[in-house]
Amino acid sequence: SLLRLAKEAMGEFRDDPEYSLIARQWLEEGCIPKMVSTKDGGIVMANRATEELLGFSESELLRMTWHDLTPDKRELA
Repeated sequence: SLLRLAKEAMGEFRDDPEYSLIARQWLEEGCIPKMVSTKDGGIVMANRATEELLGFSESELLRMTWHDLTPDKRELA
């Protein structure tokens, strides 16, 4: 499947010292907010557009998870 191929590709790149640089270049392209996170939701990279949209610096975002940025569904009911 496409998802399996993407996971395999990410596994190959993760050990490449240039991976972080390539990911950072992709992240900073354009003005679209983008973040990279771990499987458990920990934020590992965020671009300037994301910082501006959410009102947090990148260093603040790196100490957060997706759960910190999304409302609890129980609170919305």
